[in-house]
Amino acid sequence: MTHPDALGPFLRGGAVHLDGTLVYALEGELDLAAADVFCRRVAQFAPVPGEGPVVLDLSDLTFIDPGGLRALCQLDEALRASGGPGLVVRNMQPQVRNVFDAAGVGAYVTVVG
Repeated sequence: MTHPDALGPFLRGGAVHLDGTLVYALEGELDLAAADVFCRRVAQFAPVPGEGPVVLDLSDLTFIDPGGLRALCQLDEALRASGGPGLVVRNMQPQVRNVFDAAGVGAYVTVVG
């Protein structure tokens, strides 16, 4: 991740645009304390409706709690409501994937990899 921004005491994120697709990488812990800042930051970078999806690369995310899961679902809903294709989540570490699967978030957010 190049030039990541601090989104909370234990979360950093960085964005890059690739051919109309926003790829936003997270590093650290996405919890309730960082959820609002994370959503606002991604919304600042999000492509205009009709362009590609917002891709979240979670390869360096080591923890997610229910507040973080809720933030992902709310962000997906907001992106879809504005006419975009929503979120695509990729490269989850096993401990994050377990929480994701247990909560059933994959029914709402597209997961690849």
